[in-house]
Amino acid sequence: MFPYALPSRFQFTLNQDTEALFAAFRRGGGEVIDTAWGPCETNACGVWHFVGSEPDGDQSRGRQTGIRQWHVPRFAVAEALGQLRIGHGTRIAGGLVRKVIAGFAVGMNDEGIAHWWPKTRSGRPVPISPRMLSYIEADLNLLNAARSQVARTQLGFAYGGIRTAAGHEIHHQSRCLVEAIAFERETLPELEAGNFGIYSAFCTYRDFDMPTEMPDDLMQSLVAGQWAYGAGDVTAEVMQLFLETQRRLLSQPIWGAGIDLPEPEAARILAEGMRKLPIEKRVQFVLMNGMHEAGLFLPLAVLLECINFEEYVQYKTQGFAPDSCEEQGRRTEVAFISLYGDLAAAK
Repeated sequence: MFPYALPSRFQFTLNQDTEALFAAFRRGGGEVIDTAWGPCETNACGVWHFVGSEPDGDQSRGRQTGIRQWHVPRFAVAEALGQLRIGHGTRIAGGLVRKVIAGFAVGMNDEGIAHWWPKTRSGRPVPISPRMLSYIEADLNLLNAARSQVARTQLGFAYGGIRTAAGHEIHHQSRCLVEAIAFERETLPELEAGNFGIYSAFCTYRDFDMPTEMPDDLMQSLVAGQWAYGAGDVTAEVMQLFLETQRRLLSQPIWGAGIDLPEPEAARILAEGMRKLPIEKRVQFVLMNGMHEAGLFLPLAVLLECINFEEYVQYKTQGFAPDSCEEQGRRTEVAFISLYGDLAAAK
């Protein structure tokens, strides 16, 4: 039996004997979806949810099926298709591809046929059916409408269709980020910061001093939280990950086996390192730390590329059932946190 409650509405077979790819369109914004655990209300903007299955390769355990998931924001898919149609993408034999998230791309062959390109064992593309394409086309129309409302200003780019939760105007040096917010407004007219997405992440950046200031009391709180754990509370693998993270960011490690620093000194060293991070990464840190109770070093490990977002979400969902509200919500949030960093850094 397939070890997952498959998403409804769309099912597509990549290779019936070895691999399969399933997909569902998630509108977002309070949408209620069915899971094996009962109805689940989404509190994020819309995504395409993909589930891939393939043999896990361990023949000693008999025939086993492994799964992978991708939660791809609707904006990323629509933007990718639009760019492919004007010839912007990575050239491969027979067409173009454009990454939408890590491990997942949208492609278009030289005949103009679009396909999904998940990172699976076979590496085969999956044609996008006419019905699925109609959803993406509708989103592309909404994206074009959103783009028409984004204006260039002395501050970069601005969108007047909505303000932040604290009443600040939407403006940023990244046109893509502002377009993503305008797109979310088109898809969810009642857009609120509580429906997590690019707009909500932008509110964290614009409405709070924490990401820009990285204040001393935050550093002290982070250190105190980490000091609540001893070196023996984590595995050797995690310890090595945390030490490498510290080596990449800090002037010297502040926590680990054999390290004994006073908390005030550790907080000072941490503050120096944190303030070297680009502002978009500080926003991502605040989101992961606050939304996922991710602590100090695990979010930093992602932002310093010691691990990727897929590995991060594995750490943060390993205690949840694979289609529970908690697991699906966490994966969707991480997709938008990752996308926010890419968009905010784009020029």
